[in-house]
Amino acid sequence: MQDGQYVVSDRVADCVQGASIGLAAEIVAKLAARENQTDAVYSEAIVQRLTDAVLTDNATLIEALKPDMRGARISPVMLADIYIPEAARRLGRAWEDDTLTFADVTFGTVRLQSILRDISSDWASDARKMAQLGGSVLLLL
Repeated sequence: MQDGQYVVSDRVADCVQGASIGLAAEIVAKLAARENQTDAVYSEAIVQRLTDAVLTDNATLIEALKPDMRGARISPVMLADIYIPEAARRLGRAWEDDTLTFADVTFGTVRLQSILRDISSDWASDARKMAQLGGSVLLLL
């Protein structure tokens, strides 16, 4: 120990750093694989409620859906990659089948885009926080 600092040999530091980076990479890969499953089965009830909610101008319907989505463990990534596209497909099919007007589909799509914009602003906010903090590192020993 010199001047209140511990001196660690380069070999030990490299070993610890290599092991922790390897473990961190494995954890991140597993979490990313789990979150990026686009072939995941979606909740029919939630997709239907989302589709119904965007077809009205009642914003409380979308807000009321949020606790159910959290309860069903629907992440923002799943909402963006699975649920919003499925709701948009249903709007498009309903227009093709002449059960919705062009205006209904347009306003519904605008509301879906608004939900997506809210999600992406959260992601941008997280990125700004990380940049201000100078990034972060998970070190497990």
